[in-house]
Amino acid sequence: MNLLKTEPRSEAHLSRNPQGLVPVLEIDGHSLTQSLAQIEYIVETRCLGLLPSDPVSRAEVRALSYAVAM
Repeated sequence: MNLLKTEPRSEAHLSRNPQGLVPVLEIDGHSLTQSLAQIEYIVETRCLGLLPSDPVSRAEVRALSYAVAM
């Protein structure tokens, strides 16, 4: 998607995400619109090992991710 053009405001994209924001992940019949929610969904459903295995390290990675996202 070219963000410099009007593609995020196209009718096709707005049907996926009425806010017109990116990214939108279409997976398993669902459209997920927030990058952290998308990553957590993939971690929970695909077991790809995207997060550290121990809880403290996972929490630290999530804390950094939330700081960037917000």
